[in-house]
Amino acid sequence: SKTMASGVTCTDKCIDAFNDIKLKKTCRYLMYKIAQEKEIVIDKVGERSCNFDDFKAEIDAVGNDARFAVLDYEPEPNKMYLCFVTWIPDNAPVRTRMLYASSVDALKTKLLGIKAVIQLTDHEDVTAEHFTSCVTRF
Repeated sequence: SKTMASGVTCTDKCIDAFNDIKLKKTCRYLMYKIAQEKEIVIDKVGERSCNFDDFKAEIDAVGNDARFAVLDYEPEPNKMYLCFVTWIPDNAPVRTRMLYASSVDALKTKLLGIKAVIQLTDHEDVTAEHFTSCVTRF
């Protein structure tokens, strides 16, 4: 796998799981984390029956750590938007913020078919209204 700015790489499983959500709609969201400061791995998989509130609860549970995520956001029935989400909270440790910020492209550039990129830095940003405004801009 190609190495990017931070030296962090992304596992093939990360991309395979994304292709499954994109093509087969196997789950609702994927949460990714950086393990040992060197590799992006899958942290959580949300069942297809999950909704936005479940996704929000997952982000809230991460607290002041950071995550990348892919959410198949469905603001209304059968209207779906594959979103790439970065959760890099303002109150995360500086080292964590820098690591995630410099590693975004190691994952994002490999995920083909993303409709919107949503950058979250505060728990107050994690609302359906905010996501809807991001996806409907396109």
